[in-house]
Amino acid sequence: GFAAAGLVFGAALALPWLAVHRVTFERPSFRDRPAEAGVFAGIRIAFRQRTFVRLTALYIMGRVAMDLASALLILYVSYWLGRSGDFEPVMLVFLLAVIAALPFWLRVARGRDKGDVFVVGSLWWIASGLGLAFVQPDSPAWVLYAYVPVVGFGFAVVDLMPWAMLGEVIDEDELESGERREGLYNGMFTFLRKLGGAVAVFLVLGILDLAGYEKGAQQGETARQAIRWMTALGPAAFLLVGVALARGYPLTRARHRQILRELAARGARGDDAATT
Repeated sequence: GFAAAGLVFGAALALPWLAVHRVTFERPSFRDRPAEAGVFAGIRIAFRQRTFVRLTALYIMGRVAMDLASALLILYVSYWLGRSGDFEPVMLVFLLAVIAALPFWLRVARGRDKGDVFVVGSLWWIASGLGLAFVQPDSPAWVLYAYVPVVGFGFAVVDLMPWAMLGEVIDEDELESGERREGLYNGMFTFLRKLGGAVAVFLVLGILDLAGYEKGAQQGETARQAIRWMTALGPAAFLLVGVALARGYPLTRARHRQILRELAARGARGDDAATT
C-alpha cells in the first residue's frame, strides 16, 4: 500500500512541473544580459542587501509559525480535545478558509504597503490563535469548526505577503547591481524557510518531550497542557518578531514605484544606445 501511494504521490508531484516548464520563459531583455557575479559571489551580495535580509527574517518568522501550527494542530485535536477523528475535516475547513481569504487580502493589499498588510494579518492570527487555548474538550464540536476558519483568515496573509514583497526586493537589487537574480533570491528564500521551519519544529517537539509527551501513547496532564498552550502561544511568539520586522519596512509602495521609474529610464537609455 505504501509503495502504491508513493507512486501515486510521486506522479502527482512530478507531472505538474511539465506544465510549469511549458509556460515558463525568460524575458528577452534579460536573456542575453551577462552575469557579472558567480553563484557564491551572488549569495554574498544578496546577504549584503539589507532589505532582503530583513524580508527573509520576516518570512522565516511567518513560516516557522505556520510550521508550528501544522505540527501542533494534530496533537491539539487528538490529545487536548481528544477528538482525533475530527482532525481531517478540521484541516479541510481550515485550508478552505485560507484559500477563500486570499482574494480578500489581495484586494486589501492594492494601494497599501505590503508590510502593513502583513502586520494586520499577523495580529489577526495572534489574537484569534490565542482563543484556541480556551476551547475545552467538552466544548461542542461546532465551536472548533467555527473558530478554525477565523484563525485561517490571518494564516493566509502571513503565507501570501512575503512572496509578494520578494519581487520588489529583486527590483531594488537590479537597480543597485544591474543584474536580475530571481533564481538566487527565490532559492535562498525557500532554502532558509525549510531550514528555519525544521529547526523550530525540532525544538518544539523537544519541549513537548520534556513535558512528558510520548508518541502514540495516552498523554499525561502536563503534556496535554503543554500541547494546549504551545498551539495557542507558539506561533504567536514568532509572529510578534515578524510584526516587529515588518514595522517600518523600508521598501514601501512609493519607494518601489520610484525604483520602477528608474529601471524604466535605464532601460530606455539602453535601447537608445543600442539603436545609436
